[in-house]
Amino acid sequence: MNNYSLGKKNIFGLMTIVCMAAFFLSNISYLPYFTNSGMTQMLSYPGWAMVGVAILIYRQYYLSSRDLKFVVILLAAVCVMATVQGLANKNYYSSLLTKCFLIAMFILLLGGMVARTGRTWGEENSLFVVYIISTTVLCVVVYFRYLIGQDLSSPIYSYGSKNETAFLAAASVIMLLWMKQKKETKLHTLVKCALLLFFSYIIACMRCRSMLVAIAVMFVFYLFQKNVSKGIKAFIILGFIALLIALRNPQFYDNFVNNILFAQRDSNDINDLSSGRVDQIAYAWQMFKQNILLGTGDTRTVDCFYVSALMQYGLILGGVLVLLGVYPVIWGICNYRKIKTPACMIMIFCALAFAIGGIFEENAPFGPGVRCYISWFLFGYLRVQQAHGYFGGMNHEENRTA
Repeated sequence: MNNYSLGKKNIFGLMTIVCMAAFFLSNISYLPYFTNSGMTQMLSYPGWAMVGVAILIYRQYYLSSRDLKFVVILLAAVCVMATVQGLANKNYYSSLLTKCFLIAMFILLLGGMVARTGRTWGEENSLFVVYIISTTVLCVVVYFRYLIGQDLSSPIYSYGSKNETAFLAAASVIMLLWMKQKKETKLHTLVKCALLLFFSYIIACMRCRSMLVAIAVMFVFYLFQKNVSKGIKAFIILGFIALLIALRNPQFYDNFVNNILFAQRDSNDINDLSSGRVDQIAYAWQMFKQNILLGTGDTRTVDCFYVSALMQYGLILGGVLVLLGVYPVIWGICNYRKIKTPACMIMIFCALAFAIGGIFEENAPFGPGVRCYISWFLFGYLRVQQAHGYFGGMNHEENRTA
């Protein structure tokens, strides 16, 4: 039996409020004012520090054996990297990917510890709602400041931090698709459809092609699900039909295909179409062949996480990073039949979307910054819930004290 609806209601408990604050601060830290002034970290990091403090309060300044094992493994990995760096004259810690990885692991640890307190169980929707609201605020500001009236025929992007906003918007699309209310009304469905259209439009306007691919995959997968909203299914189908009809118009076709999907690149030149990634990958391959085991160990990167990790860290450390980057997706696929909760589906598809983003960027699905935090937080959160039998029929109050 699924215990999501069981147990004492604690909607405005301290842990829930602190996690909501961390989500909100992380998302609005990507507002243009904060990104332009370099204040993103100053706004987002304190939110996660508050979560850590709240965890320590609830855990009475105690780390469980599971938490300690994770910390020991992480510290061991850091020590191994430092040893290799010293002996082989590498500089792994200068790479932004190393920092992104450590931030992601820290948030994964926090997610597991939040779940272990038991104070947010059954209240995940509150976190998702705050995530969607804060992303909506961000997208509205970005739209009116940068996107409205932009020249789509220009190969220069109007908004420099488009990928950060697009990642958050894509995650919001996923939450809207798989969030469930106890009583799903027509108004709920209408609001969800409006937001789905809005976020999709924003991603298209920013010309973030990786997240356009990601949400297209999510929409197609959603259509093949059984226990989902029929209203949203109908909306997606109508949207696809409307898009196909609109593409018959030459002006719309030019805007959507040439200006948005191709971003004014030469469709006959794969290297130009991929923004120079073919040349980058060819360069990375040459560097990898010269440093197969340990990598280049410097700050040189290419716009593909999987290639860049192998080039920078070599087959051993880079292979581990690549495996860890996609592991939340693998774990989710292997366990979703046992769990079957909205939070699990959201984690799987957010992790998958960010993994798709990694094909086009050097730091996703770990970062940069905290933009990929939702998949890592939920991954840690769900693993602990599963370990405590939350999805196996145990009493909710027993789980709170487990």
